[in-house]
Amino acid sequence: MNLSPEFSRVRIIDIDGVILRQGHGDRFATPETLPGSVEQINEWFDDGDLIVLWTSRVPSYYSMTIDQLDLFGVKYHYLITNKPLSNEIHIYDDKIIISHKLEMNAGLESLPTECDTFYEHGDLPEEEK
Repeated sequence: MNLSPEFSRVRIIDIDGVILRQGHGDRFATPETLPGSVEQINEWFDDGDLIVLWTSRVPSYYSMTIDQLDLFGVKYHYLITNKPLSNEIHIYDDKIIISHKLEMNAGLESLPTECDTFYEHGDLPEEEK
């Protein structure tokens, strides 16, 4: 029995620097959306993609973060806090993994048409060959 819903795509999206402007000091006090981000995320949500927002914000900012996302009308399924601060993120799965490295504060409007796709041992699936 399959208890979890099926999604054609799972999108894991950082909040600060991708959806909301990354600032300095009390950077969460006056949130500002980045170009195209809310619209793109909501389109993916409406198209049936699973939207997971993953942030380095600590759990004490959880309610404030939800309020900010609600203020701007961001649609999502899950919000995860405490993303480790790191220069690299490694994801291991048996599915195709597609990554997009965005410039800080460029928003999803800057999403490239081409993406970096990583396959285990560089093997392409048959349909990609």
